[in-house]
Amino acid sequence: EPLKNAVFEHAKNALKFFIESHDFNAMQNRFTLKKPLKIES
Repeated sequence: EPLKNAVFEHAKNALKFFIESHDFNAMQNRFTLKKPLKIES
């Protein structure tokens, strides 16, 4: 059971990362059409 939970957590985190990075790329592409996107740290 703990192993199953660990696998589930890993998959959930990987999916979250994939969605966030995909959204960021889409947002960056949308802004790049108008102007270069400046990343502020």
